[in-house]
Amino acid sequence: MKLIEKALERARAEEKGEGAGEPRAMARLEAQIHPTPLPSPERPRPMLGSGRSVLHPRRAKVLRLAPEVVERNRLKIGNEADATAQAYRVLRTRALQWLDVHGRSTVAMISASDGDGKTLSAVNLALSIANDTNHTALLVDFDLRAPSLHERLGLDVERGVEAFFSGAAAIEDLIVSVCHPRLAVLPCLAPVQNSSDVLSSRVVRELVAQLKSRYADRIVLFDLPPALAGDDAIAFLPLVDAALLVIGEGATRREQLERLSTVLAGTPVIGSILNRAARTIDPYYG
Repeated sequence: MKLIEKALERARAEEKGEGAGEPRAMARLEAQIHPTPLPSPERPRPMLGSGRSVLHPRRAKVLRLAPEVVERNRLKIGNEADATAQAYRVLRTRALQWLDVHGRSTVAMISASDGDGKTLSAVNLALSIANDTNHTALLVDFDLRAPSLHERLGLDVERGVEAFFSGAAAIEDLIVSVCHPRLAVLPCLAPVQNSSDVLSSRVVRELVAQLKSRYADRIVLFDLPPALAGDDAIAFLPLVDAALLVIGEGATRREQLERLSTVLAGTPVIGSILNRAARTIDPYYG
């Protein structure tokens, strides 16, 4: 994988102390799009639940983001002119180009370990996609071990996807519109036991098939647990079309990237996000 090889080169340079003393920036995003031919999509499984759309939340009201939540969590809601917001827009455009060319719509957000900025990157990318007039976005918290998406967005909701897995709620009652009419969020409020078994279950396979096939313009982002913290990512990755790799500068080490290349074998990696980089934002494309 060219993208991971480049990340390994950065990790080796970092271990040697190269690049020290450069100005700090909050984040640097890099995107590399692989023109990997993909097989034809499988026929979607039958719809779940009552037959209502699970991509349009029952709650018509759009939940607004509190200004203090936006500032504290460094969210980019779409009208910013800074370099970080621009880099997310560039990453969004390149990723959407790849997905549109291949007729794909589901992406897993992957990192090696906790603290790499994966959930923040997932939120900001979803917000950026929602601002593209040709697409809508659904952001799903499938970090069933330690869900935090609702905290990042400051959501005041009573239940999340854990209620669907327990049979206490239909999925369409759990999805909410956030910040933008084109952004839907499926939160998770509490850890789910045996999370990797859940993510590889028939129920989740059918749910993902439903989410990815219902609307042609919908991009579905799944925030997964750190890939090296257990087998959740391994269990779930076969269900998505592609992955975006989130790398924490100074946190993600070379040996972790080498292990990630094994986890991601067989999954197209369509972009990378390098958080807390020691340079100003400067997107790179291969």
